[in-house]
Amino acid sequence: MNGLFYCDWFQEYTAALALSVAESHKVTLIVRESSSEFRGRREDEEQLHRDLMQAGIDLRVLPGKYSSVRSMFNIYKIRSDKRKNGYDYFHIQSTDDPRFLWLALRMPTVCTVHEPGARQDLHNEFPLLNRGEVVRRLYRYLARRIVVHTQSGLAGLSAREARKAVVIPHGVHASVPTESVASKTILFFGRVSAYKGLGTLLAAMEHVWKVEPQARLQILASRPTPGEAECRYDVSDGRISATWDGYSKSDLEHALTNACAVCLPYTSASGSGVGAQAYGSGKPIVASDLEGLRALVAHEELLVQPGDADDLARALILVLSRDYGVQEIDPIRTWPNVALAHIATYQSVVNDDERELQSKS
Repeated sequence: MNGLFYCDWFQEYTAALALSVAESHKVTLIVRESSSEFRGRREDEEQLHRDLMQAGIDLRVLPGKYSSVRSMFNIYKIRSDKRKNGYDYFHIQSTDDPRFLWLALRMPTVCTVHEPGARQDLHNEFPLLNRGEVVRRLYRYLARRIVVHTQSGLAGLSAREARKAVVIPHGVHASVPTESVASKTILFFGRVSAYKGLGTLLAAMEHVWKVEPQARLQILASRPTPGEAECRYDVSDGRISATWDGYSKSDLEHALTNACAVCLPYTSASGSGVGAQAYGSGKPIVASDLEGLRALVAHEELLVQPGDADDLARALILVLSRDYGVQEIDPIRTWPNVALAHIATYQSVVNDDERELQSKS
């Protein structure tokens, strides 16, 4: 099969999926030029693009804004290539970019929704009056299949959307160390959004330091996706190191190597890219007891009540005082197996499309 992928956010996720699918299928990937996802770390973006091209993926980089002349010229070229290359299916990550609705209308389409039910525009009390929300719903309407990462993600879809949804876990790059490290550092990383529970973690650390005065907290934070409310915290305690404006891939790798554990104190979750990265590192994970996170935590006592600083402190003290060792990775969650699940989904939408064409002829 010959697949066409597009994302204007979730580029690292889409690239990892495309690289795995490209092991057995032809893949064309369309991305945005200078994506805001890579703000402050353009070297990571450039390296990712080199990796994609070296793997034989046909990478198309769209310049400019949605409505720019340069962008529209490139869209026209993609339209021409569609006729020439005969793409079998179209896979799009949830987006408010309207330029590819014509593709979703004309091709068997799969749409991944990473956080179903989450308010994309927190400042708009009437989401159906918001252009971005209308576009996102149109893509879900046109898609033959909707991918979510957890069973709880189905609850964030409409009844019609849930009937055509499939659950495929977020892929994991396994980079597990051979042994645990002696460390007193708790790591929090990812977008600083309200539901990430960083305020609860900061409150919990005050309790932790009474028992483990040598404990440290490292925060690697990046800006939230467009439309999400950004949460910043005034951190002056010398036992906390905080980066608020983004971090590089090497920064994260170094932090994961030197951390005792990763903390995911979320108040809601229907899947987590940060959780997948933490899980792939083999580090013990302390997380809120939510369906989207529960499967990532190897030890039940490290699950905590969402929003409960006292319970979070209890679990953090445990992980700081015991050697939980290196966490094993479930092979089903690794990218090669996640790619196989996607390929089966692509094949199903292509088969459905062929049956429809035969019934009309």
